[in-house]
Amino acid sequence: MKANRRLKRSGLDLAASQTVKKIAILGLPNTGKSQVFNNLTGDYTLVSNFPLTTVEMKRTKCLINGDIYEVIDTPGLHCLYIHSEEELIVRDMIFSEKPDVIIQCIDANQLKQSLTLTVDLLELGIPMVISLNAIDETTKRGLWIDSSRLSRLLGVPVIESIAIKQLGTKELKEAIKLARPAKRPLRYGEIPSIPSTGGDLEIQKILNDVVLVG
Repeated sequence: MKANRRLKRSGLDLAASQTVKKIAILGLPNTGKSQVFNNLTGDYTLVSNFPLTTVEMKRTKCLINGDIYEVIDTPGLHCLYIHSEEELIVRDMIFSEKPDVIIQCIDANQLKQSLTLTVDLLELGIPMVISLNAIDETTKRGLWIDSSRLSRLLGVPVIESIAIKQLGTKELKEAIKLARPAKRPLRYGEIPSIPSTGGDLEIQKILNDVVLVG
């Protein structure tokens, strides 16, 4: 495995007593999970919108900020209530392996849909970071998402990214080291709403102090 070779070249022995922490990359289908996995680990899986691209979870060990992590790339997940076999696999992994950090990949074009999963994940009490991907696409469509406000509301870091260009990877690695559980997880019904902005996005019931229409 390429990641193991890199670790050995760095003088680290995987058999030693050093703890290997786990990062689970979660999110709706086609939100950039595999690309974030690639950016963090240097390994490459097929990054595609075709169905079943990541049905089997990909695992790779790598160094992030001097610590050894096992990074897990997962199939798409809509919520913790099971709708498919793939989602069952992901849910079982979360509860059985209890990752040290969760990275939720959110496509900025699907903010409304992704927040349902966010609420589920925050309630787990696991340190979490949100990778807000494809922010360039929403900007082109006249929408700006205030990631700082979103971070304050959710209680976890929100890192703006354009994963396909590796933008935001450095900031994401820094956030992983500092990740903590949300101080006050959101509950259903606490997310305010605004009218639909129309167009291709059709974003409804989203944070009215987070999304600005230009």
